Amino acid sequence: MLNLEMLYKKNEAGITLCAVIFCFTVSLLLYVYMGLPRKTAVSDYEVIDSRSSLDKAEYTAGAIKLVGWFFVTNQDLRVQMKKEVVIRNLTSGNSYSYPVQYLNRHDVTRSFMKAFPKAFQSDIYSRAGFMTQINTRFIEDGTYKIYIGYVYNNKKFISDLKREIVIK
Repeated sequence: MLNLEMLYKKNEAGITLCAVIFCFTVSLLLYVYMGLPRKTAVSDYEVIDSRSSLDKAEYTAGAIKLVGWFFVTNQDLRVQMKKEVVIRNLTSGNSYSYPVQYLNRHDVTRSFMKAFPKAFQSDIYSRAGFMTQINTRFIEDGTYKIYIGYVYNNKKFISDLKREIVIK
């Protein structure tokens, strides 16, 4: 009986270790996938004006983390789909897109509610925030213009965030 309990404990530890290794591997692969550039063209989108801010462009070894917010007046951010940061190299013209993580930004809603009380009566702008990480190892050096692209009512839109980043 004692040997069965020890065998069970030994297998339980092995299964737990395998699960930890599997989760770590999947997390690592997802991190690499999210940082890989996807070739795109700014001309594939319809240009639209927005209100936006790039709050942070944090440079680390081999990556740039972008955090900000954006919204288009009279569009419900809760139904914007496939939101992505698009960067375009100003020298070569190559464009790359990166998926974003949505961030709730109630501070943006509160701030604009004072200026536009009728437009901000509902919470349609609370998902104005975004965060993405650009792995700079997979794209050429240069100065990049930053856009945000998304799908709304089955149409692809893009908005200029009026900022640039330099990749060296």
